[in-house]
Amino acid sequence: MNVGFHKTTHLNAEWNCPEGSSKQSAGHVGSGQTTHNPGPNPDRAKKKPCASMDSGYGKVFLPSSYPCISRVHLNLREENPKAFTPCLISIGPLHRGNEELQSMEKHKSSYLRTFLHVTTLGFDDCFNLVRKWEADARRCYAETFKQKNGEFAKIILEDGCFVVVFILVYFNLFSVEGDHPDPDPHPLNGQKYWTWQVMMDMTLLENQLPFFVIDRLYWFVRCSNSFNAKSNTEWKDFPPTRELVSAFLKKVTDVNIPPNIPENVDHFVDLLRFLYNPKSKRKESTGNDCREIFSTPSASHLDVESMGNDSTENVSTPGNDCSEIFSTRSATHLHAAGVKFDRATGSPMDIEFIKGVLKIHPILIQEGTEIIFRNLLAFEQLHCPDESITAYLCFLDKLIDTPSDVDLLKEAGVIRSIGGSNEDVCKLFNNIWRNANLTGRQRISGACKDLNGYYKAPWHKWKATLKREYLSTPWKVMGITVGFSLLVLTFIQAVCSILTAD
Repeated sequence: MNVGFHKTTHLNAEWNCPEGSSKQSAGHVGSGQTTHNPGPNPDRAKKKPCASMDSGYGKVFLPSSYPCISRVHLNLREENPKAFTPCLISIGPLHRGNEELQSMEKHKSSYLRTFLHVTTLGFDDCFNLVRKWEADARRCYAETFKQKNGEFAKIILEDGCFVVVFILVYFNLFSVEGDHPDPDPHPLNGQKYWTWQVMMDMTLLENQLPFFVIDRLYWFVRCSNSFNAKSNTEWKDFPPTRELVSAFLKKVTDVNIPPNIPENVDHFVDLLRFLYNPKSKRKESTGNDCREIFSTPSASHLDVESMGNDSTENVSTPGNDCSEIFSTRSATHLHAAGVKFDRATGSPMDIEFIKGVLKIHPILIQEGTEIIFRNLLAFEQLHCPDESITAYLCFLDKLIDTPSDVDLLKEAGVIRSIGGSNEDVCKLFNNIWRNANLTGRQRISGACKDLNGYYKAPWHKWKATLKREYLSTPWKVMGITVGFSLLVLTFIQAVCSILTAD
């Protein structure tokens, strides 16, 4: 079999990786530490894992100490259940028994065989390694699963290998030729619909694997001696897991990759949350985190009443800073008061209001946007110490009320829509955060307060009305100028007549 990795130097610009990040060791991803490349190991030819494989990974991406993957609460799910349910393939144990997804299980076996070929590991050896992670992996889920230890480990192994190989094939980072047992080893790659659908299924909160599992399996591929012998690219030349996955997620979000990706990533949705909002609080921050909420194995105990029944019931009291977000007027109303709209250049969820100009980062609306926003919202509501994404979606809900608002923001370059009408965009944001909980001071509260103050000032409306009604075209300006000149001349003539009469 001819297995080869393609050099990835040309991808660094696209990934927007920090300088030198691709040179970090797989055992210390993101830590800046390096180790020597292990030399040839004759035991690898016999498909036995080297000792370093069992001890060198996971120095940064450690398992979460509390549940970070759970089913979405019914209150959040009821608006659009399909947004939380995988359409093509199950990843992890939550949807493993879904009969509608069983046809894809045979394809996972093909990707697993590719992984074993690439790493020169035997199945039993790889399975025994994964068994050692099982307890840590189980703690990342809010449910207690019925699968026995061996069955759960097999799910983690098959799905983890599928994710790793799928991403590597997607970026053409390696090729498999020759004696592969399958005539089509990667049936889901290369077909646009299947590829896109798998990518979207990987962004669902209920369809996640702990990130440390992906990191360790990817490390097996990176340190495989078969590549050192058959290609000119060494494992240290490949991007760390978080850079690779960030580049993969960028394909479905169109967000830029920040230079400093955090080291405590829970799973793909958690990484997506960071890409959208790099300034959001991380798990180590103090605040309303979920450790008390998930003190029992099941997520079914969550307090339904605390989630609210409708977005209108979650309005904060007048003394709460959230009231400024809820008081935001629609884009057309703000425009009538003289507010201008422009594109911001910071992180995707930055909102600024400076000297009458509301700056919002451009929003790409495409197939899958609603799915991503809803799963980010659900993850934040159930597992995160802050509500920055909820506040952002609430702001957009208030700003976009009618198709006219969408059209106005499109003209300003704030919204870019690929397919779908203005009505579709309007409907998306009007329902996106319903039944979510929003309390306390938010990062965008200050901008909303300044915006509301500008809107309430009457002289801004008068000035905007003057410009819109009388100064909007050169002909209107000319007419006003001529009329004013005649008025002045008439006044002068009257004064002169009075003076002459005296």
